[in-house]
Formats: sequence, structure tokens, C-alpha cells
Amino acid sequence: MTWLPETAEGENAFARAFGLRANLFEAWQVFASLIWTRPVAPAVILQLAQLRVRQLHGLGVAGAPRMSEALAAGWDDARVAELDAW
Repeated sequence: MTWLPETAEGENAFARAFGLRANLFEAWQVFASLIWTRPVAPAVILQLAQLRVRQLHGLGVAGAPRMSEALAAGWDDARVAELDAW
């Protein structure tokens, strides 16, 4: 659900809203991919940060997709339960 009167095509609400400005969305996607090609933090920490942001926005974290980079780095879903303590 969104307050926007129209949305673009996309796989989720974020993509459908941001897709209204295709040039900005494309630039953001390039920027976001740099996090994984030039990591500034371990993949597990980035995954935790992403889940915490979801939590702050009132979104569920238990069923949220896991990043393949975090899974490859030894992600453990037991960490998700600890997010409530943050």
C-alpha cells in the first residue's frame, strides 16, 4: 500500500514507488550494488543492519529474504531473535 496515486512496475513496493523516477532508481541500484562489490562491512553485519531497518519501519524480519552473501558468510537465523533486544 502506498500514498502515491500511481506506481511503476516492480517486484516490491519500494521498486514500484522508486520506479516512478527510473533514472534515480537506476542510480540507486548501482550504488546499492557497490555495497556488495566493495564491502564496507562484513556481509553478516550488512544483513543485520538491513533487518534492523525493516524492524524500525514496522516490517517483519522473520520472513524477510536473506542476502546470498550473508548466507555464504555463515549467516545464522538465530541472530534474528536477538534483534528484539536492540
